This record gives sequence, C-alpha cells and structure tokens, in this order.
Amino acid sequence: MALIEEIGTYLQTCSTSLFKMGTNLFLNGWAETTVVTTVITETGGGASAQVCSTGLPAWERPSFQVVCRSTAPTGGEGAASSTGARARAEVAWRSLHLANTSLSGAVYLRVEPEQKPFLLDRDDRGRVRFAFNVSCSRVST
Repeated sequence: MALIEEIGTYLQTCSTSLFKMGTNLFLNGWAETTVVTTVITETGGGASAQVCSTGLPAWERPSFQVVCRSTAPTGGEGAASSTGARARAEVAWRSLHLANTSLSGAVYLRVEPEQKPFLLDRDDRGRVRFAFNVSCSRVST
C-alpha cells in the first residue's frame, strides 16, 4: 500500500467519526462536501538512506501534508467558522506522532508533524483551511 493510503487508513482507525475515507477524508484531492473535510496530499520528501552493499535504500523519507477544511459559511457570503476545521486538524496532528509502527506492509520508524496546525487560507467559498506538514522515515517490507 502507498504512503497516503496507509496514513489515511491509520487516521480512519483512530476515529471513524472524524475520519471516514470517501466521506470526509480524501487522498490527494478535494471533494465537494457539506461537512468538515480532511485531505492528505503527498509532498516531496527527503533523500533516502542508502546501504552500501545493496544499492537499495535502507529507508525512505517521504512527507505529506494534512489539510482540514471547514464547512461553507452559513447564510451565504462571508467567512466560515474555523472551529471545526481547527479541532479536526488538532486531532489529526495528535494522532500522527508515531515511532516504530507497522502500517500494512511498511514499518514507520518515525512519523512526525513538522509544526502545529496553522491557518493556511480561506478558499473561494470562504471556507477556512488549517494545515500541517508531516515527515516520515519508512522501511518498506
């Protein structure tokens, strides 16, 4: 399984009410929904660690970004409340501190958010988006 599928599945097991794949949790892209939505997107990671004799990486250093988007503003135009998206981002951030954990075919030596969730922007519909970046050290089995 690929990185974001493993992380998405892991988040879903942490809280099925907050993270449900295809309903309010999406991978590498947004879906139009009326609920607070979370997206996990692959980003450029670090260089792999090499083992001298094999030529293959001893471990990979992938990374990803988690973005939580609020619902649309109530009553039409304006700014949406940031409370739901901020709270959802905080739950994801707390869940993604892992060490020496196996997730379907890979051992994650480390999964570590690089910062606390921050206000990324407001989209064209006034929805608030909170984000944080995560780096990993992963051994594929």
